[in-house]
Amino acid sequence: MDDDAFNSYVDYIVSASNGQFSKASEVYKYFGSGHKDEGKTYLKNQYLVNKAIDTVTEKANVTFEDGSAAPDTSSGSADAE
Repeated sequence: MDDDAFNSYVDYIVSASNGQFSKASEVYKYFGSGHKDEGKTYLKNQYLVNKAIDTVTEKANVTFEDGSAAPDTSSGSADAE
C-alpha cells in the first residue's frame, strides 16, 4: 500500500470533517470505537476497497442500450426455438 496516498486519504477525512477531527489519531479512534490501532486497520481496509473499486470502474467497458430494441433471444434462451 502506498503510505503517502493513504495518509492523504486520512488527511482528506480530517479536512472534510468540519472540525469534528483535528488530526489523524482522532479519526483512527473514531473509526476504531476508541481503539486507534483498530481504526487505522479499518481505514486501511476501506482505502484498499475504494482503490479496487476505482480500478474496476476505470477499466470497465460498460455500454447501455436505449431499450427500444428487443433483446436477442437467439442463443442461450430456454424460450428460443
